[in-house]
Amino acid sequence: YYVGRDLQPGDRRYLFREFRRVQTEGGSDPAAAAVQAMLTLPPLDPDYFSPWPAGASVTGLSRIGDTAVITFSDEVARHRTDANTARIAAQQMVYTVTAADRSVHSVRMVIDGQQTTTLFGHQVGAQPLTRAPEVDVVAPVWIIDPYHGAQVGRSFAVYGTANVFEATVSIEVRDSAGDVVLETFTTATSGTGTRGTFDTDLRLPGSSGPLTITVGVFGAAAEAP
Repeated sequence: YYVGRDLQPGDRRYLFREFRRVQTEGGSDPAAAAVQAMLTLPPLDPDYFSPWPAGASVTGLSRIGDTAVITFSDEVARHRTDANTARIAAQQMVYTVTAADRSVHSVRMVIDGQQTTTLFGHQVGAQPLTRAPEVDVVAPVWIIDPYHGAQVGRSFAVYGTANVFEATVSIEVRDSAGDVVLETFTTATSGTGTRGTFDTDLRLPGSSGPLTITVGVFGAAAEAP
């Protein structure tokens, strides 16, 4: 998971998920590998970012029942930011761990040698940390495929997830000049409080070169150039 900003005024931050392949040594813990990638692997989409400090790493991960205990390097202990960023960073970590290993339901952080409820100088919730409600922290609409920078033909599929009113997702494709070359909509498998998936085929009317796909509804949108 990475952090992205709402396209509308207010600078609200949401979590966006990217599906990536990472090289790990044999036997590496999938949750540890996912968090390490979150800390060090730049997002494909430059509109996303990770608020964790440069040089941060996972130095240990163990499990107690369905709780993962993650030890972070000293860079995390020294880093400081604002409270909202600290809270979304904590949820970024929790969502990443629990997505990589579905048997994990909560996370304890070990920073500067101690289990803590503080991240980047701010309280981020009671230990163990669990996923906040999706409606509070997860972007209403994602594009999963095509990913940023993907090459597509004149006909291609757009796949993603959404939690939007009546499951209706608008789709707009613009060319490099900003002109709309295609405008349509699709319906997710569920909506209005429940996250669903959408998968629809598009056929471009002959445009070539860089294109930007925007999916959204009622002011919430995600882009995939």
